[in-house]
Amino acid sequence: MPKKKQSKDTSNSKSYSRPPIVGLGILAAVAASVAAVYWRPSSGTPLTPWQPRRVDAYAPLKRIDGVLIDDFVPPRVIASLRRELLESVRGACAAPTTVCFDPARVDVDRTTGELRAASTLPPWLANATANETVNRPGASHCVRGVAEADAHARTASVSFVASRDEFVAAKAVERAIQSAIGLPGSLGLFQQLLYYPPGAPGYALHRDCRDDAAAAAAAAGGAAPQERAFTTLLYLSDNASGETSFPAFDVNIEPRAGRFVAWRSLKDNKCDPASAHAAGPVAAGDAPKLVLQRWYERAPHLPGPNAHGEPWTRCSLGEDGSVDLCRTYCASPRARAAADALRFGMDAFTAHKQGDPDARHAAVESLADALSLQPGLSLAQVMLAHALYDADDVDAVRVCDLCARFLADYPSLPGVSEDAETIFEELRCDGDLVGRYERLALDEIAAARGPVTI
Repeated sequence: MPKKKQSKDTSNSKSYSRPPIVGLGILAAVAASVAAVYWRPSSGTPLTPWQPRRVDAYAPLKRIDGVLIDDFVPPRVIASLRRELLESVRGACAAPTTVCFDPARVDVDRTTGELRAASTLPPWLANATANETVNRPGASHCVRGVAEADAHARTASVSFVASRDEFVAAKAVERAIQSAIGLPGSLGLFQQLLYYPPGAPGYALHRDCRDDAAAAAAAAGGAAPQERAFTTLLYLSDNASGETSFPAFDVNIEPRAGRFVAWRSLKDNKCDPASAHAAGPVAAGDAPKLVLQRWYERAPHLPGPNAHGEPWTRCSLGEDGSVDLCRTYCASPRARAAADALRFGMDAFTAHKQGDPDARHAAVESLADALSLQPGLSLAQVMLAHALYDADDVDAVRVCDLCARFLADYPSLPGVSEDAETIFEELRCDGDLVGRYERLALDEIAAARGPVTI
């Protein structure tokens, strides 16, 4: 935490010292590791404000605290999200250049540590040339320019990944979710706008939560394990097929534009088997199925740069080498540009904290660029506030505004919020500034859902 400064001196000779910032040491560690896409405190897990109204409880999913609300947000919000998704599917996500395939079974090469298929691969994948093979972190058997692979990509479902504030309509849904079930946006992971084309096979039975070795390894490395404790779905289209099914309860939920569904995936800190669900196939004669989906954690975290750069497609293979399911992942050019600026800003901020005399200016410039593209990037807000605070001539108005915006969303993130509060106090910022941003959030909730009676 920054050291308290002396009371403000009104003389022209007054200058601000640069106190050590303990909380930002943690952020600097995050900045140094791009692999740690998300951060949250490693100790102390506050109670999650999961507080759905009784009238919204969905009895068939009672065991997993299911919620179902029709007409969740006004039709204009649904129409806006639908338009954004369809434009993205036809534009930013239209031509993925890399297609990756997950074999049904893999072995680990003890010498190189590489994953090797232990099940059948289709001939066109097994015989891909060196010029057609692509290395992609976190994926295997990736190719580019293979006709058979490209054909599967063209019929894949699409996950368009958006940040918290990329679209006004998505922000409205975030506020509506906070109003309806108590989960604030600071607990949410990225938002996915999902597109299932007519004839899509759907999505296989799975649980969203993670309590596996990969999650534990992520936590040990300083990144959030992404437990995905809660799932929310908002359907954006009317469909006669493509139901969301919960086999443990023999429940099938039909997609209806404006219908909101949420449930709990963790029980006693473990994945609840009853939360397993699947997306049914979309009939060839049906309309495209459109959904806004988001996972929520149990504790707040700071989202880092968007993990998706160029569009790419991931497919799963059966034991016989047949292609089961494919999904294309993509983000908007604006989100990708903001992510690039944030990554550069994080690196420059780390260099600044390590003593590079020229890095602070580069950090300020890059973090400001990221915020100009996506004003709600909380990590960029707090890092830019600290970088500006370290200047000889502090832009107090700007720093106060950044800290207030951050504290309105993250009032109690251990270490980080305390740092922001200390700076806020030392610069003698307007004490009501945070409250004004909090009230703005309430206004956004009212605009999204109208008056809500608890």
